[in-house]
Amino acid sequence: MAAPEKNVNGKPPKAVIVELEPVALGSRAVLFDLLKHSLGERKSGLSEAVFSRCGLCASPRHVAEDVAAELGLKSTATQTLADKVEKGMAAHYASKNAGLADGIEAFLRSALAEGCILGALTTIPDDAARTLAERLGLAALDVHVVSFPADSRAFPGGDVWLKAAKAVGCRARRTVAVAGSGSSCRSALAAGMRCIAVPDAFSSFQDFGGADAVVERIADVDLPSVLPVD
Repeated sequence: MAAPEKNVNGKPPKAVIVELEPVALGSRAVLFDLLKHSLGERKSGLSEAVFSRCGLCASPRHVAEDVAAELGLKSTATQTLADKVEKGMAAHYASKNAGLADGIEAFLRSALAEGCILGALTTIPDDAARTLAERLGLAALDVHVVSFPADSRAFPGGDVWLKAAKAVGCRARRTVAVAGSGSSCRSALAAGMRCIAVPDAFSSFQDFGGADAVVERIADVDLPSVLPVD
């Protein structure tokens, strides 16, 4: 359900929406290690380069399937790997091992201080995502967790970013997306948003052209310079 748009000090609201798994949680490294473990004797075939080609989908199942195809696994082995990885990541998010990446909490607090609505875009199922947000203190920061199924390997597309902005009660052109891959950055820009790109070790080679800021660490963001001008 979309949140009603509320003016702040007589002006349309501003929002910051962060990709939860790749940016706020830094989950790609966890997924890489889980795949290594799940592949067993085949793990030597999974290099960081292979993962960089296959591991940028939002869905762990899609990543596992693409890695399996890259390594030439048969259909039964692919299904087994995908099931194991999907369950493993769900277990990780439900455990105390899942935590916020360095600098995320401070960044969110700085956005709050700028009068922004906060959102987190995720593919984790709604109930599990809300439980996780509560445990990590995101709910206490009034972060609106917006969950969508990753039906496409290109998730999140522009339509998803637009729906997320609507869900938190903000116009797309008043929203800053915080994206962890080149494709999610481009889709946010195509949706009319501003974008802060925070690539990790697996996505740093990608093209982030058009982003309003590209930083190695979220702590390096000069947020006021990226926010829409009132």
